[in-house]
Amino acid sequence: MAPVWTPSPSGFVKPSSSNPERVGRDGFLGLRFERRLGSTILARCRFKLPLQALTLTELADGTPYLMLLNPTGGVIGGDLLFMQIIQEADTRVCLTTPSATRVYRTRAQPAAQETQIVTS
Repeated sequence: MAPVWTPSPSGFVKPSSSNPERVGRDGFLGLRFERRLGSTILARCRFKLPLQALTLTELADGTPYLMLLNPTGGVIGGDLLFMQIIQEADTRVCLTTPSATRVYRTRAQPAAQETQIVTS
């Protein structure tokens, strides 16, 4: 089951588990791209490890390029990972991840990873 994230004044927050026996991490990555002075810019970047984004760079044609990471080495049972990407009108961006993400077998809690892309 995917995590339920609720809006807050500073971004999105998922309540922490009060169960100390729970395995896994709750990660969040929120990106917002806007159009300013004829270019796409990264207007907002918020994250909670184990999700994060590297520094924005540009491709040869000027398209913004951003690498999204999970530096923990993989997804394990109990992980709840959520990415929300908001693209304002007339923006374009190239988002990528490393070539492979390990997903480890679990006999207990399932892992969930959700990516939501919103265009406006």
